[in-house]
Amino acid sequence: NDSPRTISLINILKILIIDGSDQTRQEVQEKLPILKIKELTRNKDSNIQIAALYLLSWISDREEMIKFDKYEKIVEKTDGYSNSIIDVNVIMKDIITIIREGRSNIEQKGGLVFVAIKVAEKIILENKQFVEQGLQEGGFIDELFKFYGQVPPDQIVSEYVYPLVQFADLTTDKQQLHMKLEKYINPLIHLLDQEWRIGQTYRLVPE
Repeated sequence: NDSPRTISLINILKILIIDGSDQTRQEVQEKLPILKIKELTRNKDSNIQIAALYLLSWISDREEMIKFDKYEKIVEKTDGYSNSIIDVNVIMKDIITIIREGRSNIEQKGGLVFVAIKVAEKIILENKQFVEQGLQEGGFIDELFKFYGQVPPDQIVSEYVYPLVQFADLTTDKQQLHMKLEKYINPLIHLLDQEWRIGQTYRLVPE
């Protein structure tokens, strides 16, 4: 099994991209087999997929990755945001933008989408009003379902799906009824094209 070795190699390259000098980053990026790394985003091992997507995002969207890494650190240290110095509405708008961009460019934006979803997950768990906002047209959850419906199933890994399970647990009966709309059901069926995801998606469809 070469998976651990492949993941370790990708992580070493990611460290060089994140923490290396400008010269080191340039040299690494010039020599990287980008096409091969993109192929790994469709690997059957989801851990390899995730590592490859993170690396590609650090290569192509370094500044955005740094910004969302800061967002993640901020929300992890914050319990509730009513008196916070951060504007979660601004952060949520940034998250929605990233998810929209990721729909048509998962190889470049996939790692960034990972981080954006994690930030949104923390914010929504602390502020349940964002569930209702998220279900509105163009809201976070609405855009996440559009993401599920457009990205090839073999490039949707569990990290994209797990947070939605938690969001579903926060919904009211009325909100669950809203989620029975065709625009939400069809993306879930799209996810089910990959059999191993059945266990993560069936809970999202209210009976």
